Amino acid sequence: MRKSQKSKIFTLLFVFICVIIYSLCPALTENRANAYSRYSRAELEEKIREINAENLRLDNLIAQTDKDLAQNSEIMALYAEKINAEMLRIDYYHNLLYNCENEIEMREEDISQTKGRILEKENQISANLKEIEALDKKNSENLQDFAQLIVKVYKSGSMGNIAFYDEAGSFADLAIGHKTMDNISRKNLEFMNALLESIREHEQKSQALNGEIEALEQTKLRLEMEYGELNLKKLELEKTAKECKDLNENYNRIYEKYADDALNLEIRKSNYYNKKRINRAEADEFDKKLRALIIQNQSNSELTAGTWQRPLDARFGRITTYFGFDAWRNGQHNGIDIAGDSRNDINRANIYAVRDGTVLVVKNTYISGYSYGKYIVVDHGGGYISLYAHCNDIYVYAGQKVSGGQVIGSVGSTGWSTGPHLHFEIRLNSVPQNPMNFINF
Repeated sequence: MRKSQKSKIFTLLFVFICVIIYSLCPALTENRANAYSRYSRAELEEKIREINAENLRLDNLIAQTDKDLAQNSEIMALYAEKINAEMLRIDYYHNLLYNCENEIEMREEDISQTKGRILEKENQISANLKEIEALDKKNSENLQDFAQLIVKVYKSGSMGNIAFYDEAGSFADLAIGHKTMDNISRKNLEFMNALLESIREHEQKSQALNGEIEALEQTKLRLEMEYGELNLKKLELEKTAKECKDLNENYNRIYEKYADDALNLEIRKSNYYNKKRINRAEADEFDKKLRALIIQNQSNSELTAGTWQRPLDARFGRITTYFGFDAWRNGQHNGIDIAGDSRNDINRANIYAVRDGTVLVVKNTYISGYSYGKYIVVDHGGGYISLYAHCNDIYVYAGQKVSGGQVIGSVGSTGWSTGPHLHFEIRLNSVPQNPMNFINF
């Protein structure tokens, strides 16, 4: 966050300085304009060549900066991809950790419930054993009492008052006979058998409970093993998630470094463009002064014989911008722009002199994206000149005599141009004229 704020502050400060410089440029240019008048034509041409050379150097620096920015962008894109991939991995391992922690909680709950069920079964077995002990004790007491009864009967050898175990489970003294004694023996045996059956049932119940406890112990052991494995898995996931996080932070640091580099490169590129803009303004002043000197040197001869001719083959008749006010430029357009169409490619098409004359200017050097680019000026006498701008090739030289219809160059897109076309002008005593008034297009 701090880096981002510093970068924004630095950028705003840089823009503010550029605005100040830009606002001062017109004043600086105006101050220089007065100084331009002392230069000769050769000196002006040399100054323009120097500026063109400097702007070419700046273009090379801009091109290199663009390459550095492109390379920087590729690296940033690569690390952005790495960061996104690591973020996905982090999310993936966090989800695994979340699920693992839920499973651990479930195993803890299962283990706790299993322990509770084991304790419950153990309590049931304990209670069952107590019941078995009570039944055993009651059975032993009954056998003793019944044995004593048999002994008494045997010793008496006859009926008498003896004690016996009644159906309510207590002894009573009664006078009994042999038949009665048989009934007592049979009932007591039935009671004893019932006791033994109850003991067997309790023992079977205890065995079943022990089986359940054993199964629960196995379940508990399995759950505890799973619990341990899940905790080991959790530790591994936490370790991996931390490694992903550390790697992601490292990627972010690298990305931020290249982002800062990109900002510095953009600032450097902006500085180059600002320098080019200042150079262009200066070159424009030199160029204006040079054109003024050239016009001053224009011949005072009469208009050459012959008629005005088209500067291009007849198939190139599409005029994209006419003479006069141009809304797109928000200013005066001093000539006409002639372009090709889908069937007629105008690039490198021949340019013809529109009338006999003498080549006044040949401009082979230019600033990319600015002004006329490469252009030719032909003096036709009588104050008339014709201008052919944005050329690709120039085939004539200054001072050369040319005839109407002679090839003097080829169409291009040099200077301030959005595509191959010919910017054509006719001037009379330096005043731009509408070419449509001289040539039938």
